[in-house]
Amino acid sequence: MGSPSSCSDADGLMRVEGYVDWLRGSGYTSGGGREEGSGGFAVFDGRDWAEVPVSTRLGVSCLFGQRSWRLLLALVMVALCCRVEERLCGGSGAGFITVAEGRPLETLSNSDVKLSKKRFLQTAIAPASSSAVSPSPCVTILNSSVIAGCTILVVHPGSSALRRKAPKGAECQSSIRNIVIQSDLSALFYIASENCEADFEGVSQESIMRVSFGSSMGSLSPPSSRPEDVQVSVLSYLWDIFNLSGPPPSFAPIGSAKPMVNVVTAALSADKRHLVVGAYPPTATETSWIVSLDGQTGVRSSIPINAAKVYGLAFNPNHTEMYIADKQEPPRLLVAQVDGFAPLPPYLNASSFVTLNSVNITSPLFGPYSLSGDGSCLYFLDDSVEGVWALDTASRKLMALLGKDGPIRLEFSFFESLGEIVVTSDGRQVFFTDFMGKLHRITLDTACGTPLSYEVVARKVDHELWGLAISPDDKYLYVGVGPDGAILQLALGQLS
Repeated sequence: MGSPSSCSDADGLMRVEGYVDWLRGSGYTSGGGREEGSGGFAVFDGRDWAEVPVSTRLGVSCLFGQRSWRLLLALVMVALCCRVEERLCGGSGAGFITVAEGRPLETLSNSDVKLSKKRFLQTAIAPASSSAVSPSPCVTILNSSVIAGCTILVVHPGSSALRRKAPKGAECQSSIRNIVIQSDLSALFYIASENCEADFEGVSQESIMRVSFGSSMGSLSPPSSRPEDVQVSVLSYLWDIFNLSGPPPSFAPIGSAKPMVNVVTAALSADKRHLVVGAYPPTATETSWIVSLDGQTGVRSSIPINAAKVYGLAFNPNHTEMYIADKQEPPRLLVAQVDGFAPLPPYLNASSFVTLNSVNITSPLFGPYSLSGDGSCLYFLDDSVEGVWALDTASRKLMALLGKDGPIRLEFSFFESLGEIVVTSDGRQVFFTDFMGKLHRITLDTACGTPLSYEVVARKVDHELWGLAISPDDKYLYVGVGPDGAILQLALGQLS
């Protein structure tokens, strides 16, 4: 196919269309990777053509019949000519206003797959004002009242085994997600998604990592000045579905023919000694697993659960209930009774808590820091439809906060897949990340209440922001960054 066949005004949206197989051209298949219908290019659902909405100031609609790299090149050309913008409507009766982020697209890089999420572009966004802030080696802080400072806390060391098996001339990238911190801030866990690619060939690896600090992260100096304080080690590589319990794999299963589990969420056990993760098979069945890993040895015990894809996991404040997101059709939220500080039972009898409307919500995603301090409100993302929701756990009432169904009507481009979501202990300050390198903030009047404001408080040019955690005292955010595999510590300022 050749050049674009037509262009027309489209109400502030550019719709780029192409044959599905070509649009899937930069995807890959591996254990733990993208699967049909669960993310990436598979969201196109097998249509002959696929729409990619990208907000533009000029509102141009074009049809492209190009291979994927030509499609991306076309997007770069459009972005250089047009200032990409977001539109939102805040509060009832308010008109559409433009978020102060009209900006040119900086760079493009073909990256590895995020499990069951739309990720094939890592781009940067710079403000379009004459007084643009210089890029920061950490993040560019857009609201210094909210984000008071930034420290590079950890840089993922990268897998030497992966590099040895990478194709010649491959570029390697690391993304950081599912950050879980010890309550005394002396250690943290995270999942590293790594890939090395060259000429559409590549290898990938996922590892569960442990970071130990010589002192509390609240007073820790950057690792570059005190490297002896930071010890990064592999707690466990991901395992195959035939070895659900036992010691961690002795080597990285790179290119393994065995079906590997997918891990999308993690939390800390009540005794603070175990990392609890949700896992599901590469081909969806009616069974997933809640897995408890020893935080020192990585020895794991997998507990079956009646769920197709565990996509979110959080404990209530006293660890007597476990909330679980199941990404099936229709998606639903489950709840399982657990016995506080006792080990998890051999089988979790999870019951349906809320069944979601698959028209509005398809991929509910939350983590251990998505629940308010009193357990009254659970916040979650929909990383397919791109929205933010709140659930009153007492009344089981759902409230759309942001997106096409919420009072804050923010329309994300196809490339702006959402990352992770956290909330302060009072349930009023909600933060979430996206793959365009932005950290968002929503302020509510009360937990599960009315949104008062929305803003982007920080960004990192030419990077993705994915993992997100918050300290128990609400003083720090911990942000996972790709493609360089860093964890940033952001000091929180005045939150009102």
